[in-house]
Amino acid sequence: MKKATLTIIALLTAISVTACTNTNDKTKNTKTVITRKKTVVRGHESIGGSKTGISFKKYEAIRIDQRHPAKLKDVITLLGKPTPGQSATYGDFSTMKWTKVQHTTNGLISVTADKKGNVVSKQFNNLAVKRPTKLTTTDYKKIKKGQTKKEVYRILGRPDGYSTDLPDTAIGEHSNEIISYAIGVAHKEPNSGKLTMIIIHISDGKVSGKHQDSLGNK
Repeated sequence: MKKATLTIIALLTAISVTACTNTNDKTKNTKTVITRKKTVVRGHESIGGSKTGISFKKYEAIRIDQRHPAKLKDVITLLGKPTPGQSATYGDFSTMKWTKVQHTTNGLISVTADKKGNVVSKQFNNLAVKRPTKLTTTDYKKIKKGQTKKEVYRILGRPDGYSTDLPDTAIGEHSNEIISYAIGVAHKEPNSGKLTMIIIHISDGKVSGKHQDSLGNK
């Protein structure tokens, strides 16, 4: 009886050890897969393009102010000589352009001044923004009047186009800033050759209007 009892205990011990070993083996052979939902962060996208040329910071330093306007001669001192063959005159206004622009793809800075040499508008095109995903009509619909530029940036990310003009005070126009998105946007008709773009109008630091051309859903 004693011998039988010892045999049963030995068998139970062996089964227990085998079960533990099998469990450990299964644990070793089982791959744990954790799926994390990718979070799209906009507003802090990386910037590509050429590392040489005029910086965006210099563009930002050009003042558009009705009371204290920047002078065209000071802009030339800041940016250097404009690109030859790119300047033009329209009535009382002259426009100069710079094509060697940092962090752009075929970038362009354009500055317009009146006959007194006062700067009345500036433009920056084709900042080489690398977007994590394409902008779609779903993103566009999230933009509402009254939102701040920071809110727009969180939704759409950093713009690749910028334009600032003096407001037309004669008709009470205060919307003197435009930010645009043409890089990394979803095309409604990819092979049509149409320009796809999101344009946001900013007045007093807040959204006053918007429109889009040929924007797609994916």
